[in-house]
Amino acid sequence: MGTFLLFDGALNTAILGLPAYIWLMLVLLIFTVGSYALWYFFFWLPLKPVQGHFISHFNKTNSALTFDEHLNFVMKSEKKAKLIFDITTKDAKELQKDWDYAPSGLIGKVLCDLMFVTNDWNKIGSPTRVAIESIAAAYNETHDDDQVMTLEKFYKRLMEGAFNGYEGVSDIKTTYRVNWRRIDFAIPKDHIQPMWDGYLRQLAKMINEDTNAGSAGFGYVILGGSVLISLAMLALKFLS
Repeated sequence: MGTFLLFDGALNTAILGLPAYIWLMLVLLIFTVGSYALWYFFFWLPLKPVQGHFISHFNKTNSALTFDEHLNFVMKSEKKAKLIFDITTKDAKELQKDWDYAPSGLIGKVLCDLMFVTNDWNKIGSPTRVAIESIAAAYNETHDDDQVMTLEKFYKRLMEGAFNGYEGVSDIKTTYRVNWRRIDFAIPKDHIQPMWDGYLRQLAKMINEDTNAGSAGFGYVILGGSVLISLAMLALKFLS
């Protein structure tokens, strides 16, 4: 069995029947797993409605703020919000020549589209979505110069009648009703002062936290360093 020569062999000192380096590796492992668990459960999961925006930020792609008929929103990556088929956004742009390069706005450093998607158009596996995929695939087979890769273009061609006669097209709903009172609540014409003050306070708090918060990359360095140290100590055990 190998021994560590670091720190004058102090890492070979037995603690409760095990060498000190074994305990140190266990501590580093627990620290690494615990840090990831804290990040996942207390940071990542609470951000579920806007996780798509973070993914787009890291991948340097666009995102999309999608709304349903109740004006509930979910932030998605451009791929999950727009594409009909499971391909990359880059490939979809190459196939669909007339791509819309005019996003609705900018959130942080990410260009973002504002989309209203309902009637299960964006629900993978739903009858409506399956019909959309089937119709788009059949249309693309005979229209090399007019490929349909996005829900937006599918809707445009559907309203133009390009899919008339295709199986299942009559079951796809093109309109939906939104309760006006819901719109007025979500996007009020006149701000209620206490609510507006709360919004401004939260905005100021967020800016302050962003200004004083440490770099997220520092956390990844700690986690990565812990794993590397554990692996290095394990390798030294067998090489020494």
